[in-house]
Amino acid sequence: MRDFFFYSCVREYMLANAIPMFDNSTAYGVEYSTVSYEALSAIHKAAKEFAATLGPPDYSDPEHGRPAVLAACLEESRSARLAPLVGG
Repeated sequence: MRDFFFYSCVREYMLANAIPMFDNSTAYGVEYSTVSYEALSAIHKAAKEFAATLGPPDYSDPEHGRPAVLAACLEESRSARLAPLVGG
């Protein structure tokens, strides 16, 4: 479920910032998941909320204008804050 959080977080960031989608890992996570719809929904909601905390890209600053979305989402997917949703 931590992987699903990561996939969802990246996807929601891309959607929120009108970045063309290049990946469909969330569908993969849903298709092969064995947890309930409610659990997946809760994890997706948390991922969307976290993605919203990341600033939008600033393409005018080529060195520092793009947030580390993959790194931030991956770190959050491993955080203790997510433990209640992912079972440990």
